[in-house]
Amino acid sequence: MQAQEVIDHLEALGTWVDWNKTRDIVLAGDVTREIERVGVTWVATMACVHDAVARGIDLLITHENPFYTPSTDPHRLVYRQREEKRALIEESGMVVYRCHDVWDKVPGVGVADCWAKILGLPCTRKVESYIQHARVEPVSVRDFARRVAAALAPYGEESVWVVGDLDAQVREVGLGTGAATDVCRMLEQPCDVCIVADDGISNFHDVQLAIDAGVPLIVVNHACCEKPGIDAMVAYLADAFPGLDVARLSEGYAIHAIMG
Repeated sequence: MQAQEVIDHLEALGTWVDWNKTRDIVLAGDVTREIERVGVTWVATMACVHDAVARGIDLLITHENPFYTPSTDPHRLVYRQREEKRALIEESGMVVYRCHDVWDKVPGVGVADCWAKILGLPCTRKVESYIQHARVEPVSVRDFARRVAAALAPYGEESVWVVGDLDAQVREVGLGTGAATDVCRMLEQPCDVCIVADDGISNFHDVQLAIDAGVPLIVVNHACCEKPGIDAMVAYLADAFPGLDVARLSEGYAIHAIMG
């Protein structure tokens, strides 16, 4: 089987993706390469790439961009790190494919729906949207945040941040996915708390807006809230391609809460 067959299968799922402008592209390697082993990760860090090489991975599927933010004027450290990683990948002959726009939104097993599932939220979501809402039994923000932290604990996050009134009551929840945690979009539908990711908000804009609107924010880590969906891709591909050895590779993202 060629790497392109797996890529074609994944891309066929993404009926909502604009294939003229997408993050889902081949980043390295020859897609006609015959493959036996597939590795799946949230982002292909250097440690992850070394692990993939050691395991003999033929196709590495990364959700986020392993080459940071490409630019014609990068910081020299960024350039050196990127080129070192690229050289290691090219030397191995591994195919690296980024699967982001498809897997964020694919129903049931994608990042957005797996995130809602581990939180136990009965969310509704349009297939083309990252934003979801759910109604829950009345609970304080404090206790609801504890529930979110407990759900994330198996994925490496020991705690969550809360901005706003811990004693406020929650009935309506706004939920985003990863960096797509647009508070304005969430508040288009009334909600009592928004669950957002650290990469999806800024303090001077989103946090200030939420404070002024009187809506508490529960802030989680981008990687941790997407890991359940990445785990689900491993099971999905193993089922879709029983002849392939599909492995979950660690990206090394673990969030530690240190109290002063």
